[in-house]
Amino acid sequence: MSTAERADKHANTEEKPPLQGIEMHSVGYFSSDFLIRHETYEKPLNIFEPAPEYTDNINILSRPAHVFRNSPATFEKLRLSALKEEAFIEVKILEKQSDLGLPCYFYAKHKSGEEVFYDGIIFRITFKVTDVEFYLEDAQALTGYPRHPIAMTPFSRSLNRAVPDFSGRQYVFRNFNAASTTNWRSLGINASEEVALRISLNDPNFITVTNLTHVEEGKNYAFYIGSRSTVLELHAHDLYLTFEIDRWKRWLQEKTQRATICTENAYDAFSALATSFWHIRSKFRTWEKSKAGFTYILQELPIIGSYGLLIEAYERIAESRWGCTNGIKQIFLSDEDEYTARSAISKWTPYFYEGEVENNCLTKLSEEPAIPGYVGSIELLKSAISELEKTVTRSFTLNKDLFASAQTEFSVYSLWLALAAILISGVLQALPSLLSPILAERDSNFILSTEEVKRVELESQIMRSSQQETDLTTIRLVEQERYVVRIFSSGSDLLMNVYDKKSQSTLLENAATVAEQTSKGLRYTSLNGQIVVEATEPPVLLIDGKLEQ
Repeated sequence: MSTAERADKHANTEEKPPLQGIEMHSVGYFSSDFLIRHETYEKPLNIFEPAPEYTDNINILSRPAHVFRNSPATFEKLRLSALKEEAFIEVKILEKQSDLGLPCYFYAKHKSGEEVFYDGIIFRITFKVTDVEFYLEDAQALTGYPRHPIAMTPFSRSLNRAVPDFSGRQYVFRNFNAASTTNWRSLGINASEEVALRISLNDPNFITVTNLTHVEEGKNYAFYIGSRSTVLELHAHDLYLTFEIDRWKRWLQEKTQRATICTENAYDAFSALATSFWHIRSKFRTWEKSKAGFTYILQELPIIGSYGLLIEAYERIAESRWGCTNGIKQIFLSDEDEYTARSAISKWTPYFYEGEVENNCLTKLSEEPAIPGYVGSIELLKSAISELEKTVTRSFTLNKDLFASAQTEFSVYSLWLALAAILISGVLQALPSLLSPILAERDSNFILSTEEVKRVELESQIMRSSQQETDLTTIRLVEQERYVVRIFSSGSDLLMNVYDKKSQSTLLENAATVAEQTSKGLRYTSLNGQIVVEATEPPVLLIDGKLEQ
């Protein structure tokens, strides 16, 4: 039926066309993170609680405005970068709620008419196809298979300049056409304004060759009907749930890799235990690494149950086929900043219902919502959790066996050391009795003369005196047949000791001494004048004025 024929069909009716305006949207997210996550992954896991109904748990899953924050300052570098793109005729930051409920977003208008919206998580590129009111049978003629947005290229370039580490060329997105309506009755549907409908249309301008003998004419594409905000918010939150599940999966894979390293360290420690005692350093080195890994595994074991609650919560919303739209925030915290207070909350709502158009009529309406887009990611998350649980359990068992083996190994070493200590102690105790006959025989052949004994005693006394005066410096030591004279300094003082070998007595001890320069050399004289030492070769010793040889 041509457009003119459709106009004649509705010319005699006062019924207003149920659909108004068509927009082509491209909605997606980047593989890199633009916003900083304000909540760790451990925090929601600690909040999860086992209960017959997981209502509280599922509310933890979709909290984009709580997990992430933004403000106009967040997008300032991106704004300055986008201003360098000649393709953008308008660039600004808008302080309005995004499709995801965040308080601000970046906005740029392309010269082609496409508009870019980005809140730091979800981007949307919108092109207005028409503003006219139309009937459902006109949707095919007014639309077509959605094309890739032209504004995506300058937008990704702007992101790469603003954030050098950002991968603006890797993204996940979906293209679709949508029209607004709030008059569901005119479409033969009794529904609330928050319901959104997805119907399948076919673009006849495509030909698909599936094999050498089969050709398909046309290409199906999705066309969405409903409140504009509901359609866009359902898409944004659906992609956010996919985005969040993907981040959960990455985080769990990192944990799995770390648990795998702990397992490898345990295997290395087992291999080291099998080596000989002489590789004890290698044993202890691998043992220390495995102990650190076992500590990590022990920290992970209590969390494994929370991973099960996480999957149960996701499976519950998938089973209910729920999506999310923005809700009005009703609870405000005293420490919230201005922009956090402006953000929206997420509320669960049925995902898109489905229908078909046959003979220009809406038929085959589904009794329950379609399967949300995030459902496929849940299975990947479930596999990641299962792999982590297996790796942690395997590592725990291996490390536990390692501890038992290491305890046995080092206990044997301790026994060896104890036996060696007992053996050494016995040898030391028996050594005197074994050596006494040998020493007695040697002593009988080695008897010192009286003079040698006295000399040894004198040397011992001098050595003991030197040990007691470690802070003294000997300047001169004169030893004659009868007398031994030691001149030494203590700080700035000059002192003298004189020992009489014949009487075995000390004539002077620490006596103050004066040094003077003579024609013969230095002369040291005690203050009482009793002792005089001339530093000649050989030295001259005067005691009470008498020369001693």
